[in-house]
Amino acid sequence: MKKLGLYTYKFALLLFLITAIQVSYAQNEFYNNGSGITVQSGAFISVQGELVNTNAGANIGLINNSGLISLSGNWTNNSTSGALAPTTGSVELTGGNESINGSQPTRFNNLTLLGSGVKTLNVNTFVSGATGVLAVMTRPLDLNSNTLFVTNPLPGAITRTTGYIISETPATPGYGIIQWNIGNSGSGSYIYPFGTLSAAFIPLTLNITAPGAQSTTGAISVSTYPTVTTPALNNRPLPTGVADLKNNCGTEHATKMLDRFWVINTSNYNTNPVANKQFTYMDPEWDLTGGSTNAIVETDLQAWYYNAGWTHLASTNNSATNNETINGNSNYGVFTLGDYKKLDLQLLDVDSVVCFGQSNGV
Repeated sequence: MKKLGLYTYKFALLLFLITAIQVSYAQNEFYNNGSGITVQSGAFISVQGELVNTNAGANIGLINNSGLISLSGNWTNNSTSGALAPTTGSVELTGGNESINGSQPTRFNNLTLLGSGVKTLNVNTFVSGATGVLAVMTRPLDLNSNTLFVTNPLPGAITRTTGYIISETPATPGYGIIQWNIGNSGSGSYIYPFGTLSAAFIPLTLNITAPGAQSTTGAISVSTYPTVTTPALNNRPLPTGVADLKNNCGTEHATKMLDRFWVINTSNYNTNPVANKQFTYMDPEWDLTGGSTNAIVETDLQAWYYNAGWTHLASTNNSATNNETINGNSNYGVFTLGDYKKLDLQLLDVDSVVCFGQSNGV
């Protein structure tokens, strides 16, 4: 492997004033060994290979990026700096299967997923700065049991064309989480663009109708995963803190529950935001496809919320689009969808008791 190494003293600064730096060797590695690097506005660095940013003793590896960095290999950050200064710059992943690695998280501003293959997080990652954008474009981004922190509070902080973000892991080995630091934004439609391992698009949408009251920066974290369908007690594994799938009557309800959970939590709010929550599911998660033991009527699906037990929440099912919507909801925690049908009662006839003490009334 060949390296483009940058070895400088602590206060050295390398200014890229040209419009492009092309590294054209096979299996190249752009290696920043504790340097301070500035990529000025309008400058472009293209790395045909991997980029590694690290400290060298007391020298902190930091890239002050106001331009564009494009790479076809993996991104690795082992520097305590977060790799990128919080500027206006962009990073593009343009190769095949690429991963974001390191012993320390990276703090991207604009991050765009291009090329081919799957992009994978191997470390918790921050993206979108104060005003930047995560552009998923056409690629899948696999959270791989890590947390993606979206720090731009606006609904447009995540964009896509046909791409999606893969959560799909239960509490063990660890949820794949999108934490969106929406703060006390007054309103807006926040789309968590989840997709399945089979490339189905299953977004969760939070349409904020009343802002929360935050103590510091308020955030809403979401993860989702499918469950097994075939055992006698399906819908396993259960989320953290969930003891069972018993319904309001205290009986096992697994065969009436969708084969998917959503874990939606808030942090740093004194009062939670009120939102219309729209869940998207797949047909094989409720019907008998693949040997499922479910016995669900799709149009009878309703939202269920866990708080020391399962509670049915009034919601609206749209079987044509595979959506379930709860309006004006401020509950946060574990959700799923389950079959729920109200028992309609009609009084047909009355026969009065003939005399007091007799048992001939109906």
